Amino acid sequence: MTSHRPTRLVGVASAAWGIALLAWGDTLYASVSGHRGSSIDVTAVRILGLRYAAQSILQLVRPGHGVKLLSAIDFTHGASMGALAARSTAHRRAATVSMVAAAAIGAAGLLADRDGSRS
Repeated sequence: MTSHRPTRLVGVASAAWGIALLAWGDTLYASVSGHRGSSIDVTAVRILGLRYAAQSILQLVRPGHGVKLLSAIDFTHGASMGALAARSTAHRRAATVSMVAAAAIGAAGLLADRDGSRS
């Protein structure tokens, strides 16, 4: 029997990040980027927070299911943020933080579910 405690811990971390982005997206964006975000920037941050919160529900309710898919989503998001950071000086800092967070959560998910038997 596989313990899903590590996967659930990743789910809790993902939920916390998502809730923070939803609740304080404008403040977090401003503190990371050094300037207030436009309404589009803040909306994008909040949508990202919603995605992390939704993803965490799956990690908490069905740990061990879809781990590779969820990690692939995080890695794809991280790659898109890397591209944004490379192209946009205005968004570079925020995109870099988002890229690192996505990579960390994606990698943590894979490491937490090392057997990968149901992914």
